[in-house]
Amino acid sequence: MRCISLFSGSGGNSVYVEHEGTRLLVDAGVSFRRLCLSLESIGESVLDLDGVFFTHEHSDHVGALAMLLKKTDLPFYLDARSAEGAYEALLAKDPSLAAEFVRRTLTVAAGEEYDVGSLTLAPFSLPHDSAACLGLVFFDENGEKLLGIATDLGEMTTEARRALYGCSAVILESNHDLVMLENGPYPPYLQERIRSPFGHLSNPDCAAFLSLLIPGGLTRAMLFHLSADNNTPEKALDECRAVFGEKIALSVAAVDTPTPLL
Repeated sequence: MRCISLFSGSGGNSVYVEHEGTRLLVDAGVSFRRLCLSLESIGESVLDLDGVFFTHEHSDHVGALAMLLKKTDLPFYLDARSAEGAYEALLAKDPSLAAEFVRRTLTVAAGEEYDVGSLTLAPFSLPHDSAACLGLVFFDENGEKLLGIATDLGEMTTEARRALYGCSAVILESNHDLVMLENGPYPPYLQERIRSPFGHLSNPDCAAFLSLLIPGGLTRAMLFHLSADNNTPEKALDECRAVFGEKIALSVAAVDTPTPLL
């Protein structure tokens, strides 16, 4: 498997996943032009993708949606509630794009499995303040868990732990340092939203979550969706090392530079 973070953070998120000829994006939260340039920088083309899985409908995850509808014929995979939100936004701008979105969208649900080329996609629910939010586990043809992704979640849940347990590689949100958030530029209401069970995962919670996955065979993790204002890569990594040391290989997804995980 090949897995590369293309963009990470509030400015936009996207992950490229490839396995035995199947090429997918998880989210496309930047402009179409930036997305194409990033794919070209790793030797890929948006036209060669087999689809785009959108975790939820927030703009930093669906930013390229309209242009993907105009410039490609790719299928999209979304939870039905997120699809409804994306549809309403498109309808307000361009009814013809909204109609095309309906034609090309395959709604998916947590707890089900979907075969896409050489991969099986297994979505699971995440707690976030969107219409719906999904994490994703990739299985190969033999039923082996290759990779788990959870990019936006306010807290650890039993469902997410069960889904990610057994993955050898995981991309997990490590959004904020608690002290930086408290002393940073965000107003109280926004701090509360981020800290809420439907906000974003803190460094300590990310570290604790990963430590629970290590007994299941986790060997590699990428810390994702770091806040530019309330976190640093060093703080996120240090929090993990303080909890489980050097037991797994760790990396941090760069904001807009392709960062390989696998």
